[in-house]
Amino acid sequence: MKPLFSFLYGTLEFKGLSSFINRLMLLGLMFLVDGYTLLQCASVMGGVSSLTLTVSAALLGALIGGSSYHRYSIKLRSKISAGIYPRREFIHISALLPGLVLMALPGLGSSCIGFLLYIPPFRTAAGKIIYRRWESGFQDLYSFQRASED
Repeated sequence: MKPLFSFLYGTLEFKGLSSFINRLMLLGLMFLVDGYTLLQCASVMGGVSSLTLTVSAALLGALIGGSSYHRYSIKLRSKISAGIYPRREFIHISALLPGLVLMALPGLGSSCIGFLLYIPPFRTAAGKIIYRRWESGFQDLYSFQRASED
């Protein structure tokens, strides 16, 4: 006897779906912890002070991350123009972008994780993980940029 939803097995990968749901739940848990720490900081320091601290961390993160991103994007363009595959720059940029997003989100936990992605050893380690996962996409991007320059 066939299982009830066997027609879905070919189109829906349950392993991929469960992995996605687990990651979504982890992200939701991070938001809950961030909200809780923000409320605790507000009860200790006051609402305005904790909000000022959160906004200051986001602005500082955007400033630092934006300048790093700009520097690596210039290096990326120059290497692509020279015909050199910019693996190192792809690694750094692929870790800087999630760091920028995490620093922009309100909360202590996401800001700490985002700040860790700005520190070079952590940025390189996280960037290598992201690069390995999306290596073919980066190679396609490089090929597209090379073709558009010609």
